[in-house]
Formats: sequence, structure tokens, C-alpha cells
Amino acid sequence: MRRETTTLRDFELPPLREFETAGGLRVIVARRRGIPLATARLSTWAGSATDPPRKRGLADFTATLLRRGTRRMRAEQVDDAIEFWGGNFGTAASEDFTALQVSGPAEHFPKLLDVFGQIVLEPSFPQREVVAARKRWIAQIVNDLDDPAQVASRAVVRALWGDHPYGHPVEGSIRDVGTFTRADAIGFHRKRFGPKASVLVIVGDIAEQAVAAAPRSKERSAAGGVKPKDLPRWRSVSRPRYQARRCSSTSRSRRKRKCGWRRLLFRKGIRIRSRRRSLRPSWGASLRLD
Repeated sequence: MRRETTTLRDFELPPLREFETAGGLRVIVARRRGIPLATARLSTWAGSATDPPRKRGLADFTATLLRRGTRRMRAEQVDDAIEFWGGNFGTAASEDFTALQVSGPAEHFPKLLDVFGQIVLEPSFPQREVVAARKRWIAQIVNDLDDPAQVASRAVVRALWGDHPYGHPVEGSIRDVGTFTRADAIGFHRKRFGPKASVLVIVGDIAEQAVAAAPRSKERSAAGGVKPKDLPRWRSVSRPRYQARRCSSTSRSRRKRKCGWRRLLFRKGIRIRSRRRSLRPSWGASLRLD
């Protein structure tokens, strides 16, 4: 039996054209012909590492609220416009960046970019949407805490990073999310979102002239945005301390004298050591993750 051979064609990426607008937005365009689709992705320095003190999760929370209404359109109108032009819109937040992405047919992409610009630069953050999002956010965190894998992931992040800005989940905690207000979202957006702290990448069969005109028409209403300061160095010796209580005594004085609160430190594996003896996590020991 004769073995057939396959020859792979050389693959070349489309040429990149990069420019900076008058407002400071860095734009990268890769025009790819032959596919009638286009995608725009905006990344800005607004990750969870820039969350204000006692407002953990505000970056992700603010990104989710961006499409829930603008100065000229309600949330339902934004959704209808994106759907009418055949587009898809999504947001994602990480420790360093918040990314917003819109995709759709190339022939309607200038219209999608117009809606995209309103979402990014002109969000209205309606009070009813903030309240509804806060309830959904808390419910999601409560649901995640029922999953052992999610609990373990939160514990690992806290154990590795401690008090570093990376030392909390992107979605935040129930205690902090419950304090989020409309003013918090507006202030975070005004400070962190803007041309000077963002990069816009567009790929697809779309004319460069249309791409260049779209961000310039929206920059006049932008506040500018700032890049976060350098993050503090991570110190491996700075590990969070946890507390566990293992006692069946009902007497308060006897419990305090006999058992007390023992300071525990994470060691290798799942073993946790105290001054008296090694302990393993059990129903009698509780780890405080917040």
C-alpha cells in the first residue's frame, strides 16, 4: 500500500498596520481578505490588580455593566443594535487587563464599531442595572463557594500572593461586592478606561480608512485613562495566616485554656502545621478565606 504524503502550504500572517490616534489610542489593524468577518478587541489597563481597597472585584463588575446602557441607548436598545447588525459582544477581566470584543459581518462592521464606541466611552450605569448586577454577582459567588474546586482555587491564590494585588479572585468577595454602588462603577470607569491606557486590535476584511475614522470620532468624549503604577514585588515569605478551631468543650474558659485559637500556616501539600501538632483540614477545622 502506497503511503500518501501531504504538503503543507506556507502560512503568512496578514501585514500589520499600527498607528496612534490624536487622543493616544494605539490601534493595530490586520486586514485579511477573503473572509467577510471582522473582530475588534480593546484591552485596557483595568484588571483586578487595580481594584480599590475594600472594593475587590470592581474591575470585573464595571466591565460587565458597560453594555447595560449608554447615554443614547438603553440596555435593550444596545442588545437589539448588536443583534440587528449580526454582531457578538463580550467582556472579560483578568488580573492585568479588561478586554472588550465585538465581532460581526465586515459589511456592517462600521455600525458595530459605532455601538462599540458608545459602550466603551459613554456608559450610563443605570441604578437599576447596578442593583440587579450586584445581586447576580453575589449569587454567583455563593454558588461558586459550593464547589470544592472553586474554594481550593481561592485558597491557593490567597496562599501564593497574600496581600499582593494579585491575592484575590477577579470576581471579588461577597463582602466587597455587597458595597458596590453606581458611584463606584462611574469612578472606576472614569479613572481607568480611556485611549491612553488601551490598545485596539482589529482583524478582518475591513478598509483601513473606516477603522481609522471610527476611534477618532469617539475620542472627544474620552477622559483619557491612566496606566496603573508598578505593582509591588511578590515576596514568597509573606504567606497568609489562617485560623482553625478544634474543640468539643462547652465551657468557654476551659475551651480558651485547653484549645484556644491556633495559628496555622500552609505547608507543602495539604498538611497544615501548628505549634503543637500537625492538623489536616476536616469538618472540625474552618479556613477563613475572606
